[in-house]
Amino acid sequence: MILRIIGLFCLGGVGIAGASWLNTENIMLPLSEEIIISTKKTTSLSFTPNRAVSETSYNVRLYFDKTGESSLNCEDVKLLGVRWAISTSETVKSWNTLESTDYLCNYDDNLPEIGFLAPSFKPHISYYLHLSTANNIQNRENIKVRAAIQHQGGLDLHYLFMDKAFAELLGGCLLLISFICFAIDLLMIFLDRKK
Repeated sequence: MILRIIGLFCLGGVGIAGASWLNTENIMLPLSEEIIISTKKTTSLSFTPNRAVSETSYNVRLYFDKTGESSLNCEDVKLLGVRWAISTSETVKSWNTLESTDYLCNYDDNLPEIGFLAPSFKPHISYYLHLSTANNIQNRENIKVRAAIQHQGGLDLHYLFMDKAFAELLGGCLLLISFICFAIDLLMIFLDRKK
């Protein structure tokens, strides 16, 4: 009976460690979703940060996928005229453009990746990342993009990785202990029935 109680407490600890892991994951990457952006419509993605974030803590990342047979380059992305806005409203009041944003364009597996600083967020409020393009490129109206808002890095990110690793280690150990407790308890029940 005591082993069962210990096993159940350990399973509860696994649940708490899992919730802590998910919370840390949400802090590190509040939004990551594949979308289609186009000139004809605005794509809006909702996310809810779970802690207050200063203006320099997060980046918006746009990972552009292949468009048919060919892939875009940084010049093509610039010609697309990507427009973006982050707000608490589902509708866009004013757009930001890449030209008016201090952004970087790098390549990941020969595909362009755009990055720029996100504004500050307040915790537990729903925000929307709105994306659209002003122009077509390579005769394509729709461009496949993975949009992400992610922690920029630095010492704070290092501590977040440590928190995540600790939650994984703690959850794994508690799961192992609960499994051992339940296995011993089942073995004792089996042996008692044999007598």
